[in-house]
Amino acid sequence: MAPRGFWGRVFGWLMQLLNASAYRWALMRLLEGTPERVLELGFGTGALAERCLGAGKTHFYAGVDPSPLMLQVARERLGKQTAEIDLRESTDADLPWESGSFDAVLAVHSFQFWQDPDATLRRIHALLKPGGTFVLVLRMHGRKPPAWLPNPYSHMGDERAGGRRALARAGFIITHDKRISTASYGLSARKA
Repeated sequence: MAPRGFWGRVFGWLMQLLNASAYRWALMRLLEGTPERVLELGFGTGALAERCLGAGKTHFYAGVDPSPLMLQVARERLGKQTAEIDLRESTDADLPWESGSFDAVLAVHSFQFWQDPDATLRRIHALLKPGGTFVLVLRMHGRKPPAWLPNPYSHMGDERAGGRRALARAGFIITHDKRISTASYGLSARKA
């Protein structure tokens, strides 16, 4: 959840490689709209942010990640971007931006770490502008997810079904629902 030191850098690099198909899918969903202002929960090495900013539609990119190391790595990676960037060491529980601040929100493989996913989804809904896009990529855990994961939906045995119901309760309409790879499942939704 919060990589540190040399092995944290190695882990970040490895996760970036393993997440390539999830990043491609998330970016395709994101670019179906005009995402001028984007928020990412769990930005890691900044690889998805770099791809998003490289597409040329985004002028403001914000994000939270609990790892000081990943914050440093992402800031180094994105240091030469011309867009305004606001990356913070924080978690999904602390999203301090004003309501209606974003055209899109991304969360790739971070959902499993959310302690109160229903509260986070309500906050994401509030942060999005009307008709805004939320792209959620879930990590496939199989039938026995790790016991240490804090998200209660991750322990249900079917995180996808729980995630779908939670999105609907928060006021989202699911627009895409697809298995991306053996390790990832994608949901994208629109603010109702």
